[in-house]
Amino acid sequence: MKKLFFIFLMSLMILVIPFNLLLAGAPTEGEKTVALLNVGMQSPYPPVYESTLEARLSEAGIKMISFDGKFDAQLQANQMDEAVAMKPNAIVLFAADSKAMVTGIKKAYDAGIPVITSNTLPADEAVPYTVCYFGPNNLLEGNLAGVETDKLLGGKGNVVIIEGSTGHEGAISRTEGFEEKLSPGIKVLAKQPADWVKDKAARVMSDFLTRFGDSIDAVWAHSDDMAAGATIAMEEAGYKPGDIPIVSLGGAKDGMKVMSEGWIVKNIIQCPDDESNQLAPFVIKVVNEEWKAGKQWDPYWNYMETPVATLDDYEKYMPGCY
Repeated sequence: MKKLFFIFLMSLMILVIPFNLLLAGAPTEGEKTVALLNVGMQSPYPPVYESTLEARLSEAGIKMISFDGKFDAQLQANQMDEAVAMKPNAIVLFAADSKAMVTGIKKAYDAGIPVITSNTLPADEAVPYTVCYFGPNNLLEGNLAGVETDKLLGGKGNVVIIEGSTGHEGAISRTEGFEEKLSPGIKVLAKQPADWVKDKAARVMSDFLTRFGDSIDAVWAHSDDMAAGATIAMEEAGYKPGDIPIVSLGGAKDGMKVMSEGWIVKNIIQCPDDESNQLAPFVIKVVNEEWKAGKQWDPYWNYMETPVATLDDYEKYMPGCY
């Protein structure tokens, strides 16, 4: 009899513990909450973005519940379902794949929860179901990189592109914008994702060097972390700073360091703390005024400034913003 009671007790605990864990993350009665669906904590930008946003919301008396998407579109789609079930006052979406999140955004809309998209542009079909977009204009950033690379090469030469993650709007737009501004005399030899990670970028660049060698005249890296990875491969292959100039994006400490060494020659500055500090007032207003799904910000599109650092003025951005 005691044995049966023990088995019953253990079974009950197995059922109760996950339920208690779920409740631990859920909003309490009367508490203002925001769910952040973050793209992934595996590269340098999202952790600073998250901690800065959490600090600004906390100052306003708003609790933030965070989800790590791990750059996995399916995982993040599942996390959207979890966030909707928690019934927060608002959801901030930093999407791994904008198109993959359309269904989840509609679920939040149907539940009356306003969704603010950030950093990654929403898919066109999701726009009517979201409050606004705030973050970088990734297409424009790609345009800036294309213009700078074109000037650097005088309209002639060969380039390679180290991209972010597959399906990510930022990666797609930064490549498209870049290619839009290249002269006909510039050829893109290859483009390959490195998932925003330094080590993967080093492997991608090593492969490019094996395939194309001295035919590469410049590199467009979608992030400073990946640009720093590219310099590792270049150095190992015997190249010196400036042999294959890099145009990058970020303003990260790793990026500014290799820029000071001459590897990066142009850097589009996009700091995660700047983005979150400028995003926070949008989120706070939506929460405090108790916006419901269907209400939209005017204007809908809101972009942060992303200046271009050069070898002449990069020191004012040192030591880097993340």
